[in-house]
Amino acid sequence: MTLVEVREQFVRHSGRYDLVIDDTGWVDNGADFFIQAGQNFLDRLRDTPKSNNTIFKELTSGSWYLTFSGCRAIREVWINNSEGRSELEKKDLPWLYQEFSATISTTDQGTPLYYCPARLRSTDMTDQMSLGTFFNYVLADSDDLRGILILGPPDESIVVEVQGLFYSDALTADGSESYWTINWPETLVKAALYQNDVFCKNPSGAEGWMRAINDDLLGLDKDVVAEVVSNISQIEG
Repeated sequence: MTLVEVREQFVRHSGRYDLVIDDTGWVDNGADFFIQAGQNFLDRLRDTPKSNNTIFKELTSGSWYLTFSGCRAIREVWINNSEGRSELEKKDLPWLYQEFSATISTTDQGTPLYYCPARLRSTDMTDQMSLGTFFNYVLADSDDLRGILILGPPDESIVVEVQGLFYSDALTADGSESYWTINWPETLVKAALYQNDVFCKNPSGAEGWMRAINDDLLGLDKDVVAEVVSNISQIEG
Protein backbone atom coordinates (compact mmCIF):
# COMPACT_ATOMS: atom_id res chain seq x y z
CA MET A 1 0.00 0.00 0.00
CA THR A 2 0.91 3.66 -0.34
CA LEU A 3 0.14 6.29 2.25
CA VAL A 4 -3.07 7.39 0.52
CA GLU A 5 -4.29 3.77 0.48
CA VAL A 6 -3.50 3.35 4.18
CA ARG A 7 -5.25 6.68 4.82
CA GLU A 8 -8.40 5.48 3.05
CA GLN A 9 -8.53 2.26 5.10
CA PHE A 10 -7.90 4.15 8.33
CA VAL A 11 -10.76 6.55 7.63
CA ARG A 12 -13.16 3.81 6.54
CA HIS A 13 -12.51 1.70 9.66
CA SER A 14 -12.46 4.60 12.11
CA GLY A 15 -15.36 6.53 10.61
CA ARG A 16 -13.22 9.67 10.91
CA TYR A 17 -14.20 11.18 7.56
CA ASP A 18 -13.44 14.56 9.09
CA LEU A 19 -9.75 13.64 8.80
CA VAL A 20 -9.79 13.75 4.98
CA ILE A 21 -10.99 16.46 2.61
CA ASP A 22 -13.41 14.07 0.87
CA ASP A 23 -13.92 10.38 0.21
CA THR A 24 -12.86 10.50 -3.43
CA GLY A 25 -9.28 11.74 -3.41
CA TRP A 26 -8.78 10.95 0.29
CA VAL A 27 -6.64 14.07 0.72
CA ASP A 28 -5.24 14.37 4.21
CA ASN A 29 -6.99 16.62 6.71
CA GLY A 30 -5.44 15.21 9.88
CA ALA A 31 -5.42 11.45 9.25
CA ASP A 32 -1.70 11.34 8.57
CA PHE A 33 -0.96 12.41 12.13
CA PHE A 34 -2.44 9.15 13.45
CA ILE A 35 -0.85 7.06 10.67
CA GLN A 36 2.63 8.42 11.32
CA ALA A 37 2.10 8.05 15.07
CA GLY A 38 1.06 4.45 14.45
CA GLN A 39 4.16 3.73 12.39
CA ASN A 40 6.47 5.23 15.01
CA PHE A 41 4.65 3.17 17.64
CA LEU A 42 5.22 -0.03 15.66
CA ASP A 43 8.90 0.82 15.21
CA ARG A 44 9.30 1.12 18.97
CA LEU A 45 7.15 -1.91 19.69
CA ARG A 46 9.05 -4.43 17.57
CA ASP A 47 12.35 -4.59 15.77
CA THR A 48 11.96 -5.74 12.19
CA PRO A 49 14.42 -6.91 9.53
CA LYS A 50 14.52 -3.25 8.45
CA SER A 51 15.03 -1.72 11.89
CA ASN A 52 18.79 -2.08 11.58
CA ASN A 53 20.22 0.59 9.36
CA THR A 54 23.62 1.93 8.38
CA ILE A 55 24.52 5.47 7.42
CA PHE A 56 27.80 6.64 5.93
CA LYS A 57 29.13 10.17 6.37
CA GLU A 58 32.45 11.65 5.36
CA LEU A 59 34.41 13.40 8.07
CA THR A 60 37.12 15.77 6.93
CA SER A 61 40.58 15.97 8.44
CA GLY A 62 40.50 17.66 11.86
CA SER A 63 36.73 17.33 12.33
CA TRP A 64 35.45 15.51 15.40
CA TYR A 65 31.65 15.31 15.27
CA LEU A 66 28.74 14.46 13.01
CA THR A 67 24.95 14.49 13.31
CA PHE A 68 22.17 12.42 11.76
CA SER A 69 18.42 12.02 12.13
CA GLY A 70 15.94 9.18 12.58
CA CYS A 71 18.18 7.12 14.88
CA ARG A 72 16.63 5.27 17.79
CA ALA A 73 19.80 3.66 19.13
CA ILE A 74 23.48 3.67 18.10
CA ARG A 75 24.98 0.17 18.16
CA GLU A 76 28.35 0.36 16.42
CA VAL A 77 30.56 3.00 14.85
CA TRP A 78 33.24 2.13 12.30
CA ILE A 79 35.64 4.27 10.30
CA ASN A 80 36.94 3.66 6.80
CA ASN A 81 40.21 5.32 5.82
CA SER A 82 42.88 4.80 3.19
CA GLU A 83 44.27 1.78 5.04
CA GLY A 84 41.11 -0.14 5.89
CA ARG A 85 38.20 -0.31 8.31
CA SER A 86 38.21 -0.32 12.11
CA GLU A 87 35.58 -0.25 14.83
CA LEU A 88 35.63 2.61 17.33
CA GLU A 89 35.38 1.94 21.04
CA LYS A 90 32.44 3.58 22.78
CA LYS A 91 33.22 5.97 25.62
CA ASP A 92 31.08 8.29 27.71
CA LEU A 93 31.31 12.06 28.04
CA PRO A 94 33.07 12.15 31.47
CA TRP A 95 35.82 9.90 30.06
CA LEU A 96 36.14 12.19 27.04
CA TYR A 97 36.47 15.25 29.28
CA GLN A 98 39.27 13.57 31.25
CA GLU A 99 41.21 12.06 28.36
CA PHE A 100 40.82 14.95 25.92
CA SER A 101 40.90 17.88 28.30
CA ALA A 102 43.12 20.13 26.16
CA THR A 103 41.84 22.51 23.51
CA ILE A 104 41.22 21.12 20.05
CA SER A 105 44.01 23.21 18.52
CA THR A 106 46.66 21.60 20.78
CA THR A 107 45.49 17.99 20.34
CA ASP A 108 47.36 15.72 17.96
CA GLN A 109 45.45 14.33 15.00
CA GLY A 110 45.67 10.70 13.91
CA THR A 111 43.52 7.63 13.38
CA PRO A 112 40.41 7.87 15.60
CA LEU A 113 40.01 5.17 18.24
CA TYR A 114 36.88 6.20 20.16
CA TYR A 115 33.40 7.59 19.77
CA CYS A 116 31.08 9.19 22.28
CA PRO A 117 27.34 9.81 21.89
CA ALA A 118 26.92 13.57 21.84
CA ARG A 119 24.64 15.48 24.18
CA LEU A 120 23.46 17.84 21.49
CA ARG A 121 20.91 19.87 23.38
CA SER A 122 21.95 23.26 24.78
CA THR A 123 19.61 25.89 26.15
CA ASP A 124 22.37 28.50 26.34
CA MET A 125 25.61 28.14 24.39
CA THR A 126 26.65 31.82 24.33
CA ASP A 127 29.88 31.36 26.29
CA GLN A 128 30.78 27.91 24.99
CA MET A 129 34.01 28.99 23.29
CA SER A 130 34.86 32.12 25.29
CA LEU A 131 37.93 30.46 26.87
CA GLY A 132 38.87 28.13 24.00
CA THR A 133 37.40 25.43 21.79
CA PHE A 134 37.16 22.06 23.53
CA PHE A 135 35.89 18.69 22.38
CA ASN A 136 32.12 18.85 22.54
CA TYR A 137 29.30 19.73 20.21
CA VAL A 138 25.92 21.20 21.08
CA LEU A 139 23.07 22.82 19.17
CA ALA A 140 20.40 25.27 20.22
CA ASP A 141 17.82 23.31 18.21
CA SER A 142 18.67 19.60 18.05
CA ASP A 143 15.53 17.70 19.02
CA ASP A 144 15.37 15.79 15.70
CA LEU A 145 19.07 14.90 15.62
CA ARG A 146 21.48 12.44 17.16
CA GLY A 147 25.22 12.96 17.13
CA ILE A 148 28.55 11.40 17.96
CA LEU A 149 31.99 12.76 18.80
CA ILE A 150 34.99 11.10 17.12
CA LEU A 151 38.29 11.01 19.05
CA GLY A 152 40.98 11.81 18.34
CA PRO A 153 40.43 13.99 15.31
CA PRO A 154 41.43 12.26 12.06
CA ASP A 155 44.51 13.44 10.19
CA GLU A 156 42.86 12.61 6.85
CA SER A 157 39.35 12.44 5.44
CA ILE A 158 37.53 9.33 6.65
CA VAL A 159 34.11 7.78 6.16
CA VAL A 160 32.20 7.15 9.38
CA GLU A 161 29.83 4.19 9.36
CA VAL A 162 27.10 4.35 12.00
CA GLN A 163 25.09 1.17 12.60
CA GLY A 164 21.99 1.11 14.77
CA LEU A 165 18.23 1.12 15.04
CA PHE A 166 16.42 3.69 12.94
CA TYR A 167 12.82 4.71 12.43
CA SER A 168 11.09 3.68 9.22
CA ASP A 169 10.96 6.16 6.37
CA ALA A 170 8.56 8.99 7.20
CA LEU A 171 5.26 9.01 5.31
CA THR A 172 5.14 12.50 3.83
CA ALA A 173 3.36 12.22 0.46
CA ASP A 174 0.41 10.28 -0.91
CA GLY A 175 2.74 7.90 -2.73
CA SER A 176 5.05 7.35 0.25
CA GLU A 177 5.88 3.80 1.22
CA SER A 178 7.71 2.23 4.15
CA TYR A 179 8.48 -1.19 5.52
CA TRP A 180 5.10 -1.20 7.26
CA THR A 181 3.01 0.01 4.30
CA ILE A 182 4.57 -2.61 2.02
CA ASN A 183 4.86 -5.65 4.28
CA TRP A 184 2.33 -5.11 7.07
CA PRO A 185 -0.19 -2.51 5.83
CA GLU A 186 -3.09 -3.99 7.79
CA THR A 187 -1.04 -3.78 11.00
CA LEU A 188 -0.20 -0.15 10.27
CA VAL A 189 -3.90 0.60 9.82
CA LYS A 190 -4.59 -1.04 13.18
CA ALA A 191 -1.79 0.97 14.79
CA ALA A 192 -3.28 4.19 13.40
CA LEU A 193 -6.70 3.16 14.74
CA TYR A 194 -5.08 2.45 18.12
CA GLN A 195 -3.58 5.93 18.18
CA ASN A 196 -6.93 7.43 17.27
CA ASP A 197 -8.64 5.70 20.19
CA VAL A 198 -5.83 6.71 22.56
CA PHE A 199 -6.22 10.37 21.62
CA CYS A 200 -10.01 10.13 21.72
CA LYS A 201 -9.79 8.65 25.24
CA ASN A 202 -11.42 5.36 24.30
CA PRO A 203 -9.45 2.87 26.42
CA SER A 204 -11.56 -0.17 25.58
CA GLY A 205 -11.17 0.49 21.87
CA ALA A 206 -7.44 1.04 22.25
CA GLU A 207 -7.06 -2.21 24.19
CA GLY A 208 -8.86 -4.10 21.44
CA TRP A 209 -6.60 -2.69 18.74
CA MET A 210 -3.54 -3.42 20.90
CA ARG A 211 -4.52 -7.09 21.13
CA ALA A 212 -5.00 -7.21 17.37
CA ILE A 213 -1.62 -5.57 16.77
CA ASN A 214 0.15 -8.01 19.08
CA ASP A 215 -1.51 -10.93 17.29
CA ASP A 216 -0.11 -9.64 14.00
CA LEU A 217 3.34 -9.08 15.46
CA LEU A 218 3.53 -12.67 16.67
CA GLY A 219 3.84 -13.61 13.02
CA LEU A 220 6.61 -11.06 12.56
CA ASP A 221 8.45 -12.43 15.60
CA LYS A 222 8.25 -15.96 14.18
CA ASP A 223 9.69 -14.81 10.86
CA VAL A 224 12.60 -13.06 12.59
CA VAL A 225 13.34 -16.11 14.79
CA ALA A 226 13.17 -18.45 11.80
CA GLU A 227 15.78 -16.35 10.00
CA VAL A 228 18.05 -16.19 13.05
CA VAL A 229 18.06 -19.96 13.61
CA SER A 230 18.15 -20.97 9.93
CA ASN A 231 21.86 -21.90 10.00
CA ILE A 232 22.03 -23.29 13.55
CA SER A 233 22.51 -27.06 13.42
CA GLN A 234 23.11 -27.77 17.11
CA ILE A 235 23.07 -26.14 20.52
CA GLU A 236 26.52 -25.62 21.99
CA GLY A 237 26.94 -26.86 25.55
